[in-house]
Amino acid sequence: RTSRRPVPRAVNRPMNSVSHADTDAPAAAAPAAAAAQAPPHIEALAAKVGMAVTDLRTARSLDLSEKGLGPDDMRALADVLQGNPEVESLNLNNNSIGDLGCARLSRALQQHPGLTSLKVRWNGIKDEGCAHIAIALQSSSTITKVSLLVNQTPNSPA
Repeated sequence: RTSRRPVPRAVNRPMNSVSHADTDAPAAAAPAAAAAQAPPHIEALAAKVGMAVTDLRTARSLDLSEKGLGPDDMRALADVLQGNPEVESLNLNNNSIGDLGCARLSRALQQHPGLTSLKVRWNGIKDEGCAHIAIALQSSSTITKVSLLVNQTPNSPA
């Protein structure tokens, strides 16, 4: 004598009540949910530069020039770069990142797999900041273009 298993019955529900658990397909709302879960410092950076968090996380080129960015913003940008391996070009010209900003950005630059171009003109970067960028360049096999023009050198006023 064989036992029969009960056959599962279909559940009749309106289509708009299907939850993500009901399907194996990725949810269309996943990018919006990810953006909503961004840490506050990344949300603040996105607002400051006038971009959506999802755009920061998916852009291939980030033109963040003349956005009033400072050293504190570089911590958030480092986190954005670590989460977005697609960024190839980063323009930070005409901000105020200084030496501390370079230090905060350095590790992300070292570990980024696709960044090829970095522009940091007019940022109040002195020797210490240049040293952090040099360390990043030594560790990176992809960064081939760097622009550091018009920053402060040992002979320029502080």
